[in-house]
Amino acid sequence: MLMADKDFTGQADDEVVKMVLHRHWSVLLKPLFLSLVINIGVITLLCLWPKYQWLWYVAVIAVVLVIWNVFHAWIRWYYSVYVVTNRRIKQQIQRSLFRKTSTDVYLDKVQTISYNISGLRGSLSGYGTLVLHTIAGDMVMTKIANCEEVYSRLLEIVRQSRGNVEQGNDNE
Repeated sequence: MLMADKDFTGQADDEVVKMVLHRHWSVLLKPLFLSLVINIGVITLLCLWPKYQWLWYVAVIAVVLVIWNVFHAWIRWYYSVYVVTNRRIKQQIQRSLFRKTSTDVYLDKVQTISYNISGLRGSLSGYGTLVLHTIAGDMVMTKIANCEEVYSRLLEIVRQSRGNVEQGNDNE
């Protein structure tokens, strides 16, 4: 089978992707805010002391660092995904430009699923933390958008997988 027929590396032939999750876009706010503060500071310095040529070098370096910081944050957000299939949940976290970690939890190993929505931003934006409890440990998915809806869908997918394995016997 060609890789073009698969959604991700390591996907089995009979494995079907049910949903793909990203962290909430608000994780990008901190780097964007920091970039804004740095740019305002550099512009202020240039306006106060325009005759100092070395400030222009500082400004160029600051702009390059700001662009790198925003790009790095976006790469980490975009390439960090949770892929839920009919057999497993694949957590792939992009730690930096050249560092990625991946963890798989098979649905038949999930004992319970819980979620937590905390804080004003989480409540207003609807993001929260999902925790999949297994015998081996917990898979924690932070700042997941539409946390309650995703929680319900995950419960249903886990129940369906157990129904397929145990011919309709739900041990949730």
